[in-house]
This record gives sequence, structure tokens and C-alpha cells, in this order.
Amino acid sequence: MKTTMNTYEHFSGGKVRLGSESARTVSENTLRDILLSTDSREGGAPLEFIKLSDGDFSRLTAVFDSPAPYNNESYIVEICDTVRVYYTSEITKLYALYTIKRLYSRDGIEKGIVYNV
Repeated sequence: MKTTMNTYEHFSGGKVRLGSESARTVSENTLRDILLSTDSREGGAPLEFIKLSDGDFSRLTAVFDSPAPYNNESYIVEICDTVRVYYTSEITKLYALYTIKRLYSRDGIEKGIVYNV
């Protein structure tokens, strides 16, 4: 069986930094290590984890043309004044944080939506 991954990205301009409190929002050591590897400073954007719902999916993916339906290995990262990870399973929290780390630069992370299924 072949597995394919679809990634949808929509950036709206402007960047935010993760706040130093972000690492305190997770209890898993691996997740905390990923967050601490970014340039966390006081006053940055807080990080939230939210279980993905049908309503959140519809609202957040409205910026994409015909996005694939989500499944148990999907996540959405909403980057605004708060960085919100909408997850479907515990492992997708890890996937989302690696995506944040990949997109993060010394200037922060660009505001927008990343959906991965």
C-alpha cells in the first residue's frame, strides 16, 4: 500500500516568534526539546494544542482549493498572534512541531496556515 502526504500552506505575511512560555505548555520531553530549539523569547506568541474538530477543519482550510479530508494523522498549524496546533492524534503534535521548527527562522515564523494530511 502506498501512502501519500498532502501539504497545504497559505502565508499571509508578517512573522511571530514563539514565547519562552511555549515550552512549558507541553509535558513530553521530545516536544519540549523541539520548542526549545527555536529562538524562544519573552513576549512571543503562546503555543496552544487543540483537538481538531470538523468545524475547525472547515474554517481553517477554507483558504485552500479542495483540500483533502483529514484523517487520524493530520494536523493544522495556525500561525497568528498565537500559534495553534490542531491535532488528530498524539503523534501529530510531534509532526506539527517539526513543521514549526522547519519553517522557523531567526526572524520567527510567518503567519498563516499549514495543513498536512
